[in-house]
Amino acid sequence: MKRLLVFVFAVALLTECAPTTFYQLIEVKGLSENSVEYKDENCIISYDFWSNYGTPGFTIYNSGDKNVYIDLSNSFFSNNDYAYDYFRNREFGFSKSTRASNNATKAVTGINYDGYIQQNKIGAGISASRGESVTFKEKEIICIPPKTKKYINEYPIIEKPFKFCEMRNFPSNGKQIKSLSFDSNNSPQIFGNIILYKVEDSNKKNVIENKFYVSKITNYPSKKFISNSPKSKCPDDLSVNTYVKAYNFKASNKFFVKYSSSNISWIDYSGNISQTKEMQTIKNGNNQSEKEESETILKDTKLFEKVTTKPKIGEIVYFHDFYKPNVKTEAVVIGTYNSNWVKIEYKNLKEKTKTKKINVDFLYKEI
Repeated sequence: MKRLLVFVFAVALLTECAPTTFYQLIEVKGLSENSVEYKDENCIISYDFWSNYGTPGFTIYNSGDKNVYIDLSNSFFSNNDYAYDYFRNREFGFSKSTRASNNATKAVTGINYDGYIQQNKIGAGISASRGESVTFKEKEIICIPPKTKKYINEYPIIEKPFKFCEMRNFPSNGKQIKSLSFDSNNSPQIFGNIILYKVEDSNKKNVIENKFYVSKITNYPSKKFISNSPKSKCPDDLSVNTYVKAYNFKASNKFFVKYSSSNISWIDYSGNISQTKEMQTIKNGNNQSEKEESETILKDTKLFEKVTTKPKIGEIVYFHDFYKPNVKTEAVVIGTYNSNWVKIEYKNLKEKTKTKKINVDFLYKEI
C-alpha cells in the first residue's frame, strides 16, 4: 500500500511539473487603412501574417499588361524603425548526380545437360555515376510578367513572445485570459515593407510603403487555442474519417507565438509599463463566464502627433525605441537625406549617446 501511494504521488508530481504549451495571439492593423490588401495602378499586394512568429512577406500580383520589375536592393522590411534588406547578395547551391550505363550482349552456343545444342545470350554491363554542384546568385531585380504573381518573404515579425505585467503568461482557463489593446502611438511593434518597382519601358520609380502595428495581444492555453475539426475525403461526404487540429482564431491579420512554460524567453515590457502609461481596464461582457476576457488599453500621458514634413537639422523629435517601448524617446535631427530618411541622435537606456537612420514616418513631435 505504501509503495502504491509513493507511485501515485510521483505520477502526480511529474504530471504537475510537465511543460505545458501556450499560444500568444497577436492581432495586427494597418497604419493607413485596416486592410491586408493594397492596390495601385500596376500591382496588387496582399498579406497573410498567419504563422508561428508571423510572416511579414507579401504576394505581389502584376495587374497590368507589361512586366513589373521589383528592385530588391531598394526594398526593405521595416521593424520598429529598423530597416532590413531583402537583397542580401547571397549564393545558393544544390548538388545533383547523373548515372550512365552501357550494356553489351553476346550469343554463346553449347551443349546443355540433356545433350542438346543450346544457344544463350549473356550480357555485360558497365555503369558509372557522377556528382556535380550547381550554384546561382540571388537576383537583385526580379521580373513579374503580366497577370502573374510572386511571393517574397525573408524575416519573421518577432522572434519571441511579449511579456506584460497586466497579462497572465500561463493562463490555465478562460477566466485567466486577458488581452492588451494598443493604438498606433503606443504599439510595441510597428512593422511593414518598403517596395520599389518599375514598369517595363518606364524609368519612373514606384515606391509602395505598407505599415502595420500590433493592435492586440492575448495569451491562451493550448486547449483554448486549438480544437479538433472533422475532416472528410470529399466536401459532400457526411461521414467523418479523421479529426485534424484546427486553429480557433486563424485569420490573415493575425499571427501567433507558440511557447512552453518550461523554456521561454520574452520581449519583456513588464519593467516600467505602469509608471509610463495611464491604464484603463475595460471588461468585455460575455454570456459564458469562462470565456470572459479583460482588455487593457494603454495611453500615453503626453500628447504627440506624427511628423508630416521632413524635420530640419537641430529639430527635436520623438520615436519608439525598441529597448524603451513604453515611452517615446527624445532625439535631435543631426542629418538629412534626399529620400524620406533622417539621421538622429539620442540617449539609450544606459544614457549613452547613439545615432541611427530613421524614416520620417516613424517620427513624432510633442503637441
